[in-house]
Amino acid sequence: PRAIEPLKARLETEEDEQVRNSIKRALRSLEK
Repeated sequence: PRAIEPLKARLETEEDEQVRNSIKRALRSLEK
């Protein structure tokens, strides 16, 4: 899905560990 790309870009610049973890969780669920 197209939604993955902005999340990956956000992950590149995000410094908050909690936010990074929630983005990673979202990516895993989107990639299934």
